[in-house]
Amino acid sequence: MSSFSLKDRQLYSQFSKVKMQRRFLLLCSAAVLLRCCHHSAAQTPPCYVTEDVVPDVICPNSVGISEIGDFLGRLSASAGATEYNKFGLYDNRAVRRLPAGLLADLRFSVIEVMSCPNLTQVDDFLGASSATVKNLSMVYDALTEVPQLTAPALLNLRLLQTDAPVVVRRSAFQGMTNIEEIKLESASVTPLAFYDLKRLKNLYMYSLAADPLLAGSFHFDSPSLACVFLVGDEFGGLAEPGTFGGFPRASQLWIQKILRFSADLFFNLLSRGVTVESPEPVTCDCHVAWIRRSAFLLQTRVRCLTGMQPVELPSVDEADFENCGLV
Repeated sequence: MSSFSLKDRQLYSQFSKVKMQRRFLLLCSAAVLLRCCHHSAAQTPPCYVTEDVVPDVICPNSVGISEIGDFLGRLSASAGATEYNKFGLYDNRAVRRLPAGLLADLRFSVIEVMSCPNLTQVDDFLGASSATVKNLSMVYDALTEVPQLTAPALLNLRLLQTDAPVVVRRSAFQGMTNIEEIKLESASVTPLAFYDLKRLKNLYMYSLAADPLLAGSFHFDSPSLACVFLVGDEFGGLAEPGTFGGFPRASQLWIQKILRFSADLFFNLLSRGVTVESPEPVTCDCHVAWIRRSAFLLQTRVRCLTGMQPVELPSVDEADFENCGLV
């Protein structure tokens, strides 16, 4: 048998490498294939797939939604896995809308859409993830309303903004009624917004919009409700009678500022065994007499303005309210 020349050996070596590479690429799923080509492609792909046991799909580049959709579509059409841990869309100034079905047949349990300052419209983009997503975070985008999504498995919703407030409507939650915890920042609440969330445990709202709280805004129908936490100095502590309702026994309302502890706001809560607390001091005149002179005093934390420093309502002499009428 004739021996290979040096040139033959070089050609054979190159051919073997190419053959091995072709076999490897044929065995790769589309997700791995896209990642394998990441370094050799002329243009950086809009997204990539991590190499974790349960991988993430991360889209960190400021590219158009059509490119992201093409990537996800190819990934969905591949013969590889469809179960993933997280979908992350980050730091994208080009995306203005998440169209319906964007995630195609891919199934994620965590979805994060963060720092997309021109994203104003979110359609029902979850695709197959509507049955699997448990945690959804939309942070520092430019939404004007809580998006109306179909996500019956969703347990935790986090929607934080710093600019224009996002409006919270009852219709937003029609397709995600099993939520257990919500965190909102810079939001304006419409009446009965949370009423259909029968498993809600905790509601945290930061930087409430500078609007009065309307009657029915915080009416609930969840026997699991434990804590409602409302922070918003700018709204001035204005609340209409009937703002709060449906709190179960032993639940808690923590509200940063409220101007008056009037009975038409809080009697229905305290009579059901709810704890009400507000750290901002108020003028303790006759509007708190019904609390100071009743057993409800033990369920509240009211701080009173004085000449020196705020004092707790139990420290105010009950005789100071003797001219306020009967409780």
